Amino acid sequence: MNRIAVFPLLLALLAGSAAWGQHQAYRLDRQAQWEEWTFPPGLLQFDLDGAFTLVAFPDTVNAALDAPEYTHIGAGNTEIQGGGRRAGSTARAAGIAAGNIIDGDYQTFWKPDPNAPLEDWWIEVNLGRVVPLTKIRLIFPDEEGARPLRDFRIFGTRGYREAIGQDLFAYSVLGGTTRYNDQTVVEYELSPWRELTTRILYTGAESATDITPPPFQPVQYIRIRADSKSEDAALAEVEAYTFGENVALQAIRRGGQLEEQSGRGAVLIDGDQNTTWAQSVTGGRDVIWVLDLGARYWVKNILMLGAEKRGYAVGDMVEDHLLLGSAEESKLEVGDIDFAVIYEFLTPLGGGRYDLQYFLPTPRAFRYLAGVYKNRNGDMSEIMVIPTGHVAGVALESGFIDLGEFTGDRRSKQILGIHWDADVPEGTHVQVRSRTGHQLTEKIDYYKKDGTLLADKAAYESTNKFLRGDTDTSIVAGSDWSAWSTEYLEQGIFLSPSPRRLLQLQLLLTSDRPAAAPTVRNLEVRFIDALIRGIEGRIAPQAAAPGVPETFTYELWGDFTEGGGFDQLLFETPSRIDPDSLQVWVGGVALPSVEWEQTAPDSLLLQLPQVVEQDADTVRVQLRVQIEQNPTLFRAFVARTEVPDLWQEVLPTSSAPRATQVFFPNVPKSDRLLANLSVVPRIATPNGDGVGDQVQIRFLVLNVEVAPEVWIYSLDGRRVRRLDGGRAAAGYLFTWSGRDDANRLSPPGLYVCRIRLKTQLGEQQISRTIGLAY
Repeated sequence: MNRIAVFPLLLALLAGSAAWGQHQAYRLDRQAQWEEWTFPPGLLQFDLDGAFTLVAFPDTVNAALDAPEYTHIGAGNTEIQGGGRRAGSTARAAGIAAGNIIDGDYQTFWKPDPNAPLEDWWIEVNLGRVVPLTKIRLIFPDEEGARPLRDFRIFGTRGYREAIGQDLFAYSVLGGTTRYNDQTVVEYELSPWRELTTRILYTGAESATDITPPPFQPVQYIRIRADSKSEDAALAEVEAYTFGENVALQAIRRGGQLEEQSGRGAVLIDGDQNTTWAQSVTGGRDVIWVLDLGARYWVKNILMLGAEKRGYAVGDMVEDHLLLGSAEESKLEVGDIDFAVIYEFLTPLGGGRYDLQYFLPTPRAFRYLAGVYKNRNGDMSEIMVIPTGHVAGVALESGFIDLGEFTGDRRSKQILGIHWDADVPEGTHVQVRSRTGHQLTEKIDYYKKDGTLLADKAAYESTNKFLRGDTDTSIVAGSDWSAWSTEYLEQGIFLSPSPRRLLQLQLLLTSDRPAAAPTVRNLEVRFIDALIRGIEGRIAPQAAAPGVPETFTYELWGDFTEGGGFDQLLFETPSRIDPDSLQVWVGGVALPSVEWEQTAPDSLLLQLPQVVEQDADTVRVQLRVQIEQNPTLFRAFVARTEVPDLWQEVLPTSSAPRATQVFFPNVPKSDRLLANLSVVPRIATPNGDGVGDQVQIRFLVLNVEVAPEVWIYSLDGRRVRRLDGGRAAAGYLFTWSGRDDANRLSPPGLYVCRIRLKTQLGEQQISRTIGLAY
């Protein structure tokens, strides 16, 4: 046979058979395409070219502008939309309307009816939800036929109903004129009208003298009332300023939730002062709520508003608690080390706190917040979470991408790699993951009338017919789908099983600082037609002594559901093959002869006499080689003579992911990457006396050439120090002398040493506790 240039050939295999020239690509570069993915709404900002980045939250927001986007339930159990629609009277003239005062246009305005009595010269803005306002600004026109209100007062209320079944509220004065007004712009700074407890959460770098948390008043309704009539009185705009957007209101819409024991926790994030959450701490059982915000934010304020229910211990629930937080992307259980304590508020102040403000001078990233209450009873109406800067993290997930449907032939594809174009400033990240499969299936969810999800069809059918609710059918991945791959550390490769017809992708955009965010311009999946739907293999034996020739049998079989076949095999071998050992079987029948060529010391090319195209035609190849590395991977590829340069890799059988690897006899075949961990001493005493001053952490890394990371954490999940270390005589050696990242001695106590090894095949961690004493 003709000699084949092996190294260029293998390079073409890894790069995607460049010589074939029939690559195809599934490309995403338009906003409409990305919007078909699943992600928390409102957290991505697109430009005209289809690129997107993480939304940035302003530190000052006019809450009146988006008031019509919010609704709440009124006393009559009817839905009420926010906005500026209520007025005692309105002049009958073209273009005059109550809604003009929150449209952001200073050229439009509202005028009271000049013929109406003075008590009807008022207008009201319903912000649609309770908002922590810091300032109210009124804009007046000053033109012929429209002049500023000369004498007025501004009233506000949280929206708590003073009478059962009626939308009657008690208003407080927020500002007003003290003399004749001739200004077109007037502003009124707000301060709390009832007791507010503030806790400033320092990180240690800030100076307390430089930090003043913003004063505010929780307000839902703003009413402007004239105290005397004036000619051509008009009002152009009401602006209600707050120190940021309350993202807790969007938590459920963005895929989050608020969980607690009673199942009524959602009222804490509905923006309504009339819906309250009350719990009693009884029987020694802690009361816990966990808020999933649906995405990760840089949080600067956390507010807890006490309830206003008459005859109860007003607001007690906003104190005497532990506040916890986590930035993790996957849900954690309360008490996990990664759920850190934000503040421990366990000293009751007495008298019942109305409102509580946590202020973070240096914003911290959170997706989850939790409250743990131990000793007090009471009521709370609202939890507010105010972020700053760019979103800290957003996950996007595609639907099921059908490459066979995309190309029109409905066949599986050999996926060559994933490529993306992104701007990634320092401290930002774009992570990509994938999974693949062949089949989709229907999933039916069964519900009770109250919306409770039932376990299965049997539970639904055993439920009283009058209590059964709807069923919901969705399309989900079939049983043949792979798990999600690890993060792609480089472009141009593909980490999920292939060939496959169906593909799903995940993107995670994150930022380590509020001022920066990555930008994604496009993403592309490159593929070629698959030779056959799939091919798997295994080798035996899977244990061999190093440097000693051993006879191995490589067995492979194809999935010919979509047709196709192969008549060429290419093996990567660890050493030159003993030619006398080579033997091939197809469908259990030994071939009397086969064309073969060892094109290089590590490559064997076989030409079969006929095309293999039946499921029963299992191919077995016997060859004798010696191994030198542990483990040794035997890679194999198949091709068809009439389709030049289209090589398809044989995958290890799905039931044994390491089925094509051979190990040294004294090393077990396992997925374990970290072993033989020792921590000496377990209690360090860094007193400078030379005894126990330093902890030595030793361990082995198996099967991979990846540098491990070693961190020290406090028990509340705070990172204390990343340790320096490296290879030693037997494995890896890292040391800790009790100091944190700022080189300060850490307080005595118990710490956690966590070793992490991150590879393309997966991630493993080992943790041990270390004591520190002086």
